[in-house]
Amino acid sequence: MKTGFVSFIGRPNVGKSTLLNMIIGKKIAIMSPTAQTTRTSIQGIKTTNRGQMIIVDTPGIHKPQDALGFFMNDVASAQSEGVDCAAILLPANEKIGTGDAFILEQLANIGTKTKKIAIISKIDTIPKEKLLKKIMEVSEVFDFDAIVPVSAKGKDNLEKLEEVIFSFFEEGPMLYDEDTTTIQSDSFMVKEFVREKIYHLTKEEIPHSVAVVLDQWEDTEEAIEIIVSVVVERKSQKAIIIGKQGSMVREVRKQAERDLKRHFQKKVHLEIWVKVEKNWRSNPKYLHQFGYDIADYK
Repeated sequence: MKTGFVSFIGRPNVGKSTLLNMIIGKKIAIMSPTAQTTRTSIQGIKTTNRGQMIIVDTPGIHKPQDALGFFMNDVASAQSEGVDCAAILLPANEKIGTGDAFILEQLANIGTKTKKIAIISKIDTIPKEKLLKKIMEVSEVFDFDAIVPVSAKGKDNLEKLEEVIFSFFEEGPMLYDEDTTTIQSDSFMVKEFVREKIYHLTKEEIPHSVAVVLDQWEDTEEAIEIIVSVVVERKSQKAIIIGKQGSMVREVRKQAERDLKRHFQKKVHLEIWVKVEKNWRSNPKYLHQFGYDIADYK
């Protein structure tokens, strides 16, 4: 049996979280069309007859605008160190740009023991005859140990990707029970599901300003009773999340309850309060309070 760690790195919105969820076969990382949805590292665990693969999904590396942005970049860099494989996702339908070049520079500085893989994602978005050209383009920008084209949406070549990743792992005991798919806490999953619904239901300016705090958790025989606070930076944002006569926050609650019920396999009652903390994304006190502390990821 083989066991090892692989980190998924790349620019925002290249498909890291979608690929993680498809490989694991369960939604453990939230997804949205909004860039920088993933803010912390998320670990997914896949156990097969080959062994155990621990996948680390990292925030998209980007040009930061505030302390939260710097935190996200630091997490992505920290989680790429010391893994068996570091896999950069490069979308098939996008040219390799300056953002990718910056990440490749970081990849070059990772120790030689870490194998470097290029995952050409979203191959369902280009004609098959253009794929070979894309593979050649990727092979010319970096000396990768392997290049694997995949489509998480169409589940194309995922088995091959797993085979390649496991080939770089060493023999060793499993680190987790074979039924374990993630080590993320229940409170983390609650906050992420609520944040995801806000991302999907509100305008683009809102998601980047949102933090979710778990205020209360009570697991009874009938249901899980949960209270969370949604924190934004301006009163106008609070008004948008609440919506006309509370319509928006009710929809967020309804959709989050549905996903949480599926995740926990139990009825969930969710209560949401909306609060304002001005410029929290640049305030170390609030970053620490809301779980965005780089010391926790090193």
